[in-house]
Amino acid sequence: MSAYDPSFETALPAQLDRSAAPADAVRAALQLPMSLRFQGARCALFVAAVLLSRDPEMRVSARDGLNRATEGYDALRDLLADWRNRQTLHPALHPLFEETDAHTTGSLGAIDAYRAVLEEVIAALDAGGDLEPAIFDRVMGTAYKVFHPAMVSLSGKMAETGNALRDHGQRTATEARLRALDARDRIDTIARTVRLISLNARVEAAHAGDAGRAFGVIAEEIKTLSEQTETVSAEMGESVDDIMSALNIL
Repeated sequence: MSAYDPSFETALPAQLDRSAAPADAVRAALQLPMSLRFQGARCALFVAAVLLSRDPEMRVSARDGLNRATEGYDALRDLLADWRNRQTLHPALHPLFEETDAHTTGSLGAIDAYRAVLEEVIAALDAGGDLEPAIFDRVMGTAYKVFHPAMVSLSGKMAETGNALRDHGQRTATEARLRALDARDRIDTIARTVRLISLNARVEAAHAGDAGRAFGVIAEEIKTLSEQTETVSAEMGESVDDIMSALNIL
């Protein structure tokens, strides 16, 4: 049996970083429990490969794979346990992690229990001995009776919370948009009124001749202000639409 290079990803997803798009960050966060489950499954498979293989190169590759899988496992576990202290974590994820923190904390026991069994395997391999079948039974038993159910539960909780936050955010954004549009309508009304006053003032200034020149200057300033108000009103409406698009992150 030939060896292979276990080159799967072990680092945290780049989409969790504060520089990523909010939508990408939330999607990556919702996948964390399943990503942890995948790394755990890899660990079990590599333990089996070490136990069953009689090919030295294959055993070396399996051991390398186990090292990489546990590295990825630990990275994900540490993020879930210590997300508050991650300065680079995207701000959009804070509400999601906050709402699921109690459930995540409850899942850490299962995560750590499985990691402890894997540590037994690593310690045995470091000691240079062969693995006993009983240790593989403990790996599989802990994985499928303790670890995997906890990850499925956490994944469901995070998905449920993500949907609830999205719905709340959309309602809040819609209400804000309605208020902003109402304000824009009122600004439009004011602008039209000011423009009408300006027009009347210029007519009166023309009838008054030189005596109404100053009044005409004021009327022109009012007209300019009215035009600027209308421009700002239009730009505000466009900005509101942009904000709505940005808030719809899921």
